[in-house]
Amino acid sequence: MRAQDNNKEVFGLYSEYYDLLYKDKDYTSEASYVIKLIREHLPNAKTIADFGCGTALHGIEFAKKGFSVAGIELSESMCGIAVRNISESRMKKKVEIHNGDISTYSIGKKFDAVVSLFHVMSYLTDNEQLSGCIKNAARHLKKNGLFMFDFWYGPCVLTVRPSKRRKVLEGNGLKIIRSAVPVMEYNENVVEVNYAMRGTRLQGKKKFELCEKHRMRYFFLPELKYMCETNGFRILNAVEWMTGRELDETTWSGVCVLQFTGMKK
Repeated sequence: MRAQDNNKEVFGLYSEYYDLLYKDKDYTSEASYVIKLIREHLPNAKTIADFGCGTALHGIEFAKKGFSVAGIELSESMCGIAVRNISESRMKKKVEIHNGDISTYSIGKKFDAVVSLFHVMSYLTDNEQLSGCIKNAARHLKKNGLFMFDFWYGPCVLTVRPSKRRKVLEGNGLKIIRSAVPVMEYNENVVEVNYAMRGTRLQGKKKFELCEKHRMRYFFLPELKYMCETNGFRILNAVEWMTGRELDETTWSGVCVLQFTGMKK
């Protein structure tokens, strides 16, 4: 997962319980949905670069469906978990992991598709970071290749508004109670989500507390269209994530499918 440089420490702690936190997430169905979108526009696609690949659970699903995958992940600790997950899935020949910044890091080869999932793009709260990521996606794509990402959709964020939440997690030798308190930063198009966690390591009954701040940017289609088109992309589709429904004020998560037509001079 890609975040600002000053969030590196956050994701070092976050990675320890990341897969526990999202153990109910349906990576198989999400990967199938992404592949469906890719096949609609590029039927012969075989390679995927995964920007902000986290612990590689999407990448492993892509590999199981026949793709060769290269992931870029900022967090060293998440990269370590990704390598373990890949090994356990027996997909080492199909998935590789690179530790780096998705705005600048080069894998050194081109792909049929670049994907950035689980709202990684919404962590790019700075325009320079966002533009750098879009340019980097272009550098990694073959001509007419696809760039696909999900994102927080602005009209819904401002209509529905994020709310306080509480979640209890147990597994992997941990028990964690996590609360989330959002703060709107209207002039930045950002929601700062403040997480507080009280946990127990079940072995030894050791207790711990963690606090995190995740700054999440919400987007509007005109700004995405402008930033993508100025970097050699055209938008093929922008719909609700997983349903394909038209975006509206009730759509929290959207997905954009872009085609790379060539870098602007």
